[in-house]
Amino acid sequence: MMVYPYYRQHVLHARLQQAQAALLTNSQHLAKHYQKHISYKKSANSWPTLPISQNQHFCFRIQGNPRYTREEHYTLKAVALDTEAEPRILKLNQDGKVFLCQSSTSRCDEEEHFFSGHSQTDLNCRIFND
Repeated sequence: MMVYPYYRQHVLHARLQQAQAALLTNSQHLAKHYQKHISYKKSANSWPTLPISQNQHFCFRIQGNPRYTREEHYTLKAVALDTEAEPRILKLNQDGKVFLCQSSTSRCDEEEHFFSGHSQTDLNCRIFND
């Protein structure tokens, strides 16, 4: 039946839109933190706790070790809890740009409170237009 692939595509896109909304909420939280502390970091070695760390389909974290990230930069990422079903990720930077990447090595079960690595962990990225 031809309807199922279109329905599945619609469901996956709706989930990406929910993930984008969570990224925006987390970004607003970081902007308020920056206004108070003139840094997106909580300390030299840690990021602030995000208000939304997970929803039904994605986990949300900041990309990169805070020790090696500049005070005025961040990238938030949404990675699917089930990367087999949804290999794509969303990421949003301090400039408010949202990107959809077709694959990533980032996983929700990483030990740290941030996603390790840098932009080379995400492949085939483009601006996300919902």
